[in-house]
Amino acid sequence: MHCIFLAGCDPPPAEILSERHINNPSSSDVTLAITQEGGTPKQTLWTFHTHTSVLMICSDYFRTLITNENNENNAQASKWEDKKYNITVRSFEGFEAIMRFVYTADERQLFKTVDVQDDCSIKVYTILEIMNQAHELGMSGVRRLCAKKIYTSVGLLSADSILSIFEAGTRCGEDRLSMYCFDWVLENWMSVTNGWSEGGGVDEEGEEEDNTSSNNNQLIGLVRKFLVEEIVE
Repeated sequence: MHCIFLAGCDPPPAEILSERHINNPSSSDVTLAITQEGGTPKQTLWTFHTHTSVLMICSDYFRTLITNENNENNAQASKWEDKKYNITVRSFEGFEAIMRFVYTADERQLFKTVDVQDDCSIKVYTILEIMNQAHELGMSGVRRLCAKKIYTSVGLLSADSILSIFEAGTRCGEDRLSMYCFDWVLENWMSVTNGWSEGGGVDEEGEEEDNTSSNNNQLIGLVRKFLVEEIVE
């Protein structure tokens, strides 16, 4: 079974699960009116056309939204019209990437906007956006794939990205990713801090910059946070 499908649900018809049905108004029975997190309230920025059977099988969030008759977003439509639901997403690009994967079961569709990037920091940011979006939608399969993408890709972990990755892993319940970050810190502690000590650089006014203290504090905070959480558990 497709890794994103929830247990205990009948899968949607096989003919629906294809690229030609992605955001296709001619075959959909649901229209999602989408606003972006932090945007203007009630301002629809995008629409996405999809299928009830697909949403029900892939997402705890959508299953609740659709089945809860008292939900304020409960759709009212005739059998000839799409049901309409209002949702908020972190980014439309991240949401679209998730839905393309749902319909195709192709990881290349999920990470299409990631793999075209050369900058590792942008890659990390994009993956974390998708992972956080998947977590909010109750899509644990996608969330796990995002975590795996980070710890199996070369060069994504760095002193600049490690804290963001660790915090996202912790927030999304991806303990293996959090542990991977912790191990990376321990393995790279001396080389990273030595590199900072030797490479202070010069600011625009010609004075030496010293980021060693702030960078060290960031890593120390990461270790302390991890240890405290482990003790509490």
